Amino acid sequence: MKDSLIKFILILASTAIMVSSCVPDEDGIILRDDYLGTWDVNETAGNFAPQFYSVRISEGPGENEIFIQGLYNVPGTQVKANVSGPVLTIPAQQTGGISFLGSGTSTLDLSRINLSFTANDGTGIDQVVAVLTP
Repeated sequence: MKDSLIKFILILASTAIMVSSCVPDEDGIILRDDYLGTWDVNETAGNFAPQFYSVRISEGPGENEIFIQGLYNVPGTQVKANVSGPVLTIPAQQTGGISFLGSGTSTLDLSRINLSFTANDGTGIDQVVAVLTP
């Protein structure tokens, strides 16, 4: 009986080790919540470049969605973006009287987001390139 108990404990311990080694490591993975907060924006290209302002990134309704508030230096904008690791996608949408579409990438340490988007306030399309830093 003692041998059976020892075998059971060894099997249980080795199973626990195998299961824990199969769980994905969260370190190094960029999640939506990692983007949340205030970011400084430096528009390096576009009709108003150079332009400097801050945006606030908050949670969107889905687990991979964010809102970028104040983009294009317009306080009334709330641009929805989808996040997949270091990649951001801004689907076509209108907010604050401006149409937006674009995409971006972040560095793995989230020290920078490179964003390219179009903004159209009704006077024409503005091709904007911006760098966001925390």
